[in-house]
Amino acid sequence: MEQAKGKKKKKARSSMKSRIRGIERLLIVKGEELPEKTRLAKQEELEELKRVQQERQRRENKRLLKLKYRKFRWYERKKLMKMQLHVEKLLEKGEIDQETAMARKEQIYKDLLYIKMFPDDRPYLSLFPHIEHG
Repeated sequence: MEQAKGKKKKKARSSMKSRIRGIERLLIVKGEELPEKTRLAKQEELEELKRVQQERQRRENKRLLKLKYRKFRWYERKKLMKMQLHVEKLLEKGEIDQETAMARKEQIYKDLLYIKMFPDDRPYLSLFPHIEHG
């Protein structure tokens, strides 16, 4: 396939992994032969690329964990909201006293905060784990 006149084909940028690998190979093979300035510049570039790669990997893992546990957190939040309404109804009917209702509401509030504030970069630990009967 021919390109139109005056248009140059853009060179594809190599991936971060291959750039890291290339610099590492250069430093291993010609490390001693390279001028001091060049070798130090390449080492700094290598460290920066590795740092950027680690940060990208950390963000990707965080995103995947957040997506994975999204439904669990949503269901648990709904369950706690229903529990809160149930406690309020019991209080209105007079089936539980004010102190017990406040203690339950406080616990529900803490559980809601747990769901909301749980770090996204760690696997979610459920408040209501599924127990198999056997």
